[in-house]
Amino acid sequence: MHLLDRLHWVFARLLPAVDVDALRDIPMAAEDERIGPSWPARFAASQGEPLRPLPDGGLVDLARLAGPNVDPEALSQAIVDFYHHTARYSLEVDVRWRFPFSLAVGIFGALYGRRWGQLELPFRNGSGLTNELFGVGPHRLWVRCYEGTDRALYVSCYEAASVPSEPDPVVRIAFPIPGGAWAVIFRVVQEGERLVLTERGGRPGGPGLYVVRAGARPRYVRWLREEIEVNPEPGGASARHRLWVFGVLVLTLLYELPSGGVMASGSSAPPEPSLPTGEAS
Repeated sequence: MHLLDRLHWVFARLLPAVDVDALRDIPMAAEDERIGPSWPARFAASQGEPLRPLPDGGLVDLARLAGPNVDPEALSQAIVDFYHHTARYSLEVDVRWRFPFSLAVGIFGALYGRRWGQLELPFRNGSGLTNELFGVGPHRLWVRCYEGTDRALYVSCYEAASVPSEPDPVVRIAFPIPGGAWAVIFRVVQEGERLVLTERGGRPGGPGLYVVRAGARPRYVRWLREEIEVNPEPGGASARHRLWVFGVLVLTLLYELPSGGVMASGSSAPPEPSLPTGEAS
């Protein structure tokens, strides 16, 4: 394992260890394995499963997020179409950094993100992104790279799950990294016709960011919080992704999500039968 990765996992051991059933079956990467856009094919081969490209695929069947406080049928049709037909959409991101955190993330990108082929956050506005979805067994993998490159903003596994502390299903997103994964558990909040994924009020075992070493208990990151709100727009949707460190807003990512003809169809059904969600009781 690369020396920098060893240091990453050493520092991770300083974080509190918790037991989270919903993180037991997340995809992880092997030591010294670069992620990048080819990772889904390598992951499929390691699992003995076929890699299923999903050019009409969606991130999650919103019916799986229904609960006491979430009614997917009350959401805007634009939001439903985005989650059920995500791969049809074009992606473009604008970025707003707060100095000096941009310097710290630039250092992280130079030392880790580009080498990992994962979590390389943008520094300029109007960055175009690729948008590919794949199915591997019960998992749905979402790959977003900077156009014309193999540099990955995110290679993630996006699924519904359950945690005991939450009355409604949650969304868990896993980002494989060498030797394990970073994983986020989001509470789902419905605000009118829009959908908000948030870590607000998170605590160990519930919403929040976790660093997961293969074969070890997850480590909970208390000082970082994220929130993603998805809003309906004419002809598509938009999203705002915000990140706080020690309560200070340090990053806002603004996504324009024009649809690839989805809105005209008005179809809200997922493109294929729902995959198993890896739910844990």
